[in-house]
Amino acid sequence: MARLAVDAYQRVLEREPENHDVRTHLAVAYTETNRPMRGISELKRVLNEAPDHAGARFNYGLMQMMVSRYATAIEQFERVREVASADSEYYQRAGALIERINQETDGNPEDAPMPGQDGSGGGSAPGSPPSAGTTGS
Repeated sequence: MARLAVDAYQRVLEREPENHDVRTHLAVAYTETNRPMRGISELKRVLNEAPDHAGARFNYGLMQMMVSRYATAIEQFERVREVASADSEYYQRAGALIERINQETDGNPEDAPMPGQDGSGGGSAPGSPPSAGTTGS
């Protein structure tokens, strides 16, 4: 299913290469295939071109959480709360995830283990992402 989504998003991007919402959806689809690093690259591209894209920034934060990069995830979620409207799902979810990370790391996310450093092979992302791709503004 994810492979079909990747193919569909790529076809749209052939016609609309600057469509940041579609590129964000593509990035999320890549994370559900065996090419998650490609997803991160696509999100970085969106953020380089549109730093205030709340959907891309939120999903980049989620990806950072998945690899136990909690300080970086918090930075991304704080930025989401700066650029998204207070009534958006991204704004609300970012706040909840910041709180959860701080609780799970005793308020010191910089000390969270990186994959392979604690023998567990990495962390997991609490919660599930909202629909990716909308700007949330």
